Amino acid sequence: MAYEHYWEIEEDEEKLAYCRTQFGRTAKELGAQVKERLDDDEIWVTGKHDGRPYRVKTDVDMGYIELEMKIENRLGVVVVQYQAGEEESDSGDEGDRDEWDDSDGREAKHFLAPKVFLEEMPDELAPMKALLEQQPAVADHIKEVMPAQRIDRLRVDSDVLVVHFADDLVARDMVQASKAALATMGWLAGVFESGSSQVAEKPKVYIDGKPAAIGSSGALVTCKFCDQLVPLDARRRCPNCGGTN
Repeated sequence: MAYEHYWEIEEDEEKLAYCRTQFGRTAKELGAQVKERLDDDEIWVTGKHDGRPYRVKTDVDMGYIELEMKIENRLGVVVVQYQAGEEESDSGDEGDRDEWDDSDGREAKHFLAPKVFLEEMPDELAPMKALLEQQPAVADHIKEVMPAQRIDRLRVDSDVLVVHFADDLVARDMVQASKAALATMGWLAGVFESGSSQVAEKPKVYIDGKPAAIGSSGALVTCKFCDQLVPLDARRRCPNCGGTN
């Protein structure tokens, strides 16, 4: 049967077989290898691009593609989102905030281009804006490639660069998408590794608008829906996006 979207595949065995086929084809094209982490419901393609370790991965249940590349960030942390849907993007930005937004711990939004934006707590948003203003070539590149490649989330953290695609395994040509994303990530990695700053990791969890101090007893997991490392509640709901993992 021909599918248009991954969610149309209902049987777990068929999902796994489809993922194995697509990841095997991609590994062959990239000269990489396939690794299965089925305890975590994941399949990876792992290799190196310009000497930097990377992995292409998917959650077998959800079927979305994410790429990660190890880097040594010496410039700063940036997280950019792209609203890939056809609906109108919320035009509100940090200029619309008031005291109630601050006390409620609401994130602020800053648009780089239509549907391409930063959305963070104010204390994180300001340095991200400043970095992109100081690096206009980076900002321009991000504004161009995210819509063109349909990357809905790009994160440059202290030691890893992550891109997440808006489309699933069925809707995208995984080989071409991976090649294009790796080229983008390699270029960005070169820029962010060229700085001289010591870069701290992005805070993973906010509670009441402040970075949370999570003790070692609090188990954290990466949410399948928003890509944040968070503590799940008893119903395995993400406190960041509300998704049930």
